[in-house]
Amino acid sequence: TYDPPSSFYWSVAFEDSIQGSSLLTMVDSVDDNLTIGFMGAFVDSISLGTDYVGKNGVNGFYWGIYSDTMGGDRWVSNSGSSEWVQPNTYYGLSFTDFAPAIIPDTAVAVNDARDFLSSDIEVWSGVGTDSAVLVIDFLNASGIPESYAWGILFDDSISGNELLQLADQVNPDLQIGIAGGFLNDIIYQGIEGLAGSPNYWNTWTSKTNGYWVTNAGLSTTLTNGDWFGCSYPNYPPAIFPRSPKPARVNNMYVYNKSNFVIGSGSDTAYLVVDFRSAGTYDPPSS
Repeated sequence: TYDPPSSFYWSVAFEDSIQGSSLLTMVDSVDDNLTIGFMGAFVDSISLGTDYVGKNGVNGFYWGIYSDTMGGDRWVSNSGSSEWVQPNTYYGLSFTDFAPAIIPDTAVAVNDARDFLSSDIEVWSGVGTDSAVLVIDFLNASGIPESYAWGILFDDSISGNELLQLADQVNPDLQIGIAGGFLNDIIYQGIEGLAGSPNYWNTWTSKTNGYWVTNAGLSTTLTNGDWFGCSYPNYPPAIFPRSPKPARVNNMYVYNKSNFVIGSGSDTAYLVVDFRSAGTYDPPSS
C-alpha cells in the first residue's frame, strides 16, 4: 500500500514580507486550477480543479490557517489571512473539524501547467481523431524528475493498458512490461523503473499538467483530452508526474526542471493547502 499526499504547495516570491490574504490572492490569480473564496476577511473556500474542494461549514469542517517558520512540519496557528508572512517560511491551510485540529500534511509541489502543453509533444502513436497525453516520470533516487511525454491518437476512448501498449509498439526507445493487469517495468533510453527494484509504478489521471489524481490503473478509461501519468516514487508520499519534456526517438533528452514560482522579488515563502478532510478520495490532497 502507499500513502498519496494530501497536501500541495506553491512557491511565492515577494520583497521583505507579504500579508496572507495577498499571498493567497497572488497564487489564485496565476494558477488557473486554484480558486480561493473569501467571506469578508476570512478564507471561506478553496478548490483545486473539481477534484479537491473544501468549503467552510460543510460536514463541520473549516479552514484552519497556520505558520511554520522553522520547517519540519512545526506548524502553529496564526492570525489567518491578516498574518504577515516572512521570507523562507511556510503559510499553510488545512481543512479540519478542529477535534482535534489537523495541521497541513507533507506537501507535493504543484506543476506549472504552462510548462508543458499537448502542443509540445513531438512523438505520436496510434490513429484516430481523439488524443491523450502519456507522461512517464522515473523520479531518480534524489527525487529529481526524469519526466517525458508522448501523444496517443485513438477514436472515442482508450484504456490505460491500450495507451501504454500503443506507445511501446511505436517507440523503439520505450519498453513497457505489463503482467497480470499490473504495470511492472518501464525502460526508456537506458532509464529504468523496475517493479520492486526498488520502487513501484503509480498511475494518475489529469486534464492538465498542473496536478494529478490517482486512478484505477491500467483499466482506467481515457477520452479525448485526458492525460495518463506514471510515476516511480520512493513513497510515502506518492509523487505525481512532474512537468515533462517531449519524448524523442533515439535522442537522449536532458531534463531541466522548471520551478513554479509566483510573483517577483528576492524573498520567497511557500503556500501549503491540505484538502485531506474535504472528501473520501485517496489521491494527493496537499
